[in-house]
Amino acid sequence: MRRSCVFAAAWLLALPAMAHKPDQSNVPVCRCWNEGAEVSCQAGRAMAGTWGHVRIEVRAYDGTLVHTTKADASGKARFRRPEGEFYLLVGDKPGEAVEVDWRDVDAAPSRAALASTAP
Repeated sequence: MRRSCVFAAAWLLALPAMAHKPDQSNVPVCRCWNEGAEVSCQAGRAMAGTWGHVRIEVRAYDGTLVHTTKADASGKARFRRPEGEFYLLVGDKPGEAVEVDWRDVDAAPSRAALASTAP
């Protein structure tokens, strides 16, 4: 009897932890690619679509702010590629930023990015 009471108590304590799963659809993502002298980016949520009107900061490796822009309603942004090494901070809430390094900017857009720009 005592063993089953201990098991039942442990089960009741663990139940809320097992019931709560992180919301994977709300994970921010950002994909960027080169377009000549410019960089284009598509910001979105992992499974929930676009991340419109999000702030995008272009920063030098020493932390200096080079440029700031905002994505449009569909999560797209375009800006002139800075000289040298840089990274992007995409996000407008603390703890919700995505960092994109200049090495992660693709040479060409992905098929998914091309499909999302089709009329």
